[in-house]
Amino acid sequence: MPPPRELRVFVNCPFDDKYTPIFHAIIFAIHDLGFQARHALIDNSAALRARRIYEELEGSLYSVHELGQVALSGKSKLPRSNMPFEAGIAYSLHEGGVSSGTPHHMLLLDKAPYQIQVSMSDAAGIDGKAHGGNPVLAIEAVRGFLSTKSGRRLLGGKLVSKRYALFLTLLRRFVRPRLTVPEVKSWGYVNDMQAIMAEWIKSNPPPPRQPRQTPPVQLAPDLEPLILRSGPIWSLVRGRPRARSRPGRLRDEARALPAETSPQCLPEVAAGSAIARSFKEQTRDELRRR
Repeated sequence: MPPPRELRVFVNCPFDDKYTPIFHAIIFAIHDLGFQARHALIDNSAALRARRIYEELEGSLYSVHELGQVALSGKSKLPRSNMPFEAGIAYSLHEGGVSSGTPHHMLLLDKAPYQIQVSMSDAAGIDGKAHGGNPVLAIEAVRGFLSTKSGRRLLGGKLVSKRYALFLTLLRRFVRPRLTVPEVKSWGYVNDMQAIMAEWIKSNPPPPRQPRQTPPVQLAPDLEPLILRSGPIWSLVRGRPRARSRPGRLRDEARALPAETSPQCLPEVAAGSAIARSFKEQTRDELRRR
């Protein structure tokens, strides 16, 4: 069953050997963050590639476009315009989605900072990040983009990078003896590599998020009588408003005690009430004398 549109991320990049480390890091990050990576090599049917790419973009809520490899080819000395062309298709879906109700979010990647603004000045306002040829920075860029556009709380980029480094370290165990590591890292085995990544992530999920909980305050039984005699402090401990200072405050505090008050506190409660009554009678007798 294909993943829903809101989880699909199309990766538009050149299929060059120099770009393989960046591509694999991006594919791993997308899966580790809970999304599904898509690219042009998933379906090698005889259909027109431009048509297949359009269908993949249309069926994906997000897309990542590498523009740092637009350079002159070795033989023809002509620029490679596939990446900007496919980024233009994504932009048409981005603009059309505003009115049709089917949004599409796109991220532009490049090697150097601010190079996109120079080479494609009309793309101002579209999310653009530079990775400098570093897979860790590429993971950070993709993670920030998906977190912002999806509104979901995702894993941190540093944790995803550490998990990717661990995956590469253990990759030899998963591919032998049927495959070799150089084979599975090549473009001809890109779908095998993606399947191995997805299986490893499923078998090794990230640690669950632990909610921060404040432990309740536990009072020692022998301290409760002391707190009771301190008057208004008892109100603060129990979470009630501060009591007014008056002769009968100990009696009022004793009445406000919960039903489950320990038996050890009852003598202190009775003593507090007796003191309050005695003080009140003395005050009344003094006023009468005056």
